[in-house]
Amino acid sequence: MNQDTPIRVSPFMAAIFRLLNQVEIVALAATAVGFAMLYLGSKGATEILTISLSLLAAVFFLRSYKPIDGPPSQLENEKDRPNGMFGLLGAQVGPKVLGIGSAVIVIGILFWFLTLKGAMEMLSIGCTVVPIAGVLVAAFILTKPAWAPSLMPLFYRAVPVWLVGIYLFMNGPW
Repeated sequence: MNQDTPIRVSPFMAAIFRLLNQVEIVALAATAVGFAMLYLGSKGATEILTISLSLLAAVFFLRSYKPIDGPPSQLENEKDRPNGMFGLLGAQVGPKVLGIGSAVIVIGILFWFLTLKGAMEMLSIGCTVVPIAGVLVAAFILTKPAWAPSLMPLFYRAVPVWLVGIYLFMNGPW
């Protein structure tokens, strides 16, 4: 693909990527309701948390496959293009690993609340991978600040999930 042409996806994938924002809002609201019900001791809280956290993990996973739309200035300005291995890691691989790692943490949180085996393993893997990918993406943003509007929403989603995962991992059944 020529670097002067924008990244295109199929119409089906474009429709899915447009729906992910609404699905994420519904999943976050349902997760908040599920945690409130769990705190109040209501019946059905576990089922709501299972569905909403699974849906949230699916959103994080699918969102990681969305091509990152870089800044418009990369088309006419050579210094804003992601070049070399660092550009590949910072603009392509890092965001995908950040999204998939966040999905692994959310599934680990789900397993932790359901007291299923493998929760600590998923939390440890996700909570290790997300900061590594975050450092790669942050370093890329520092070297090419024009990419910040495209990449910062990933941090807004990954950092809170990572903090909850770290908290649960530190308070795990050791």
